[in-house]
Amino acid sequence: MKTIKTLDEVKLYIQGLIEDGLIFHPDEAFANYVDLKTGTPTY
Repeated sequence: MKTIKTLDEVKLYIQGLIEDGLIFHPDEAFANYVDLKTGTPTY
């Protein structure tokens, strides 16, 4: 998905993050998400 335009697309995107094992918090900036093993940004 390249762009998110609807609330349903937001829901699908967040569900995908959770299925991938990401603990998601809507108030946290995506820039702060890093791979814990490598320290590299994940977004």
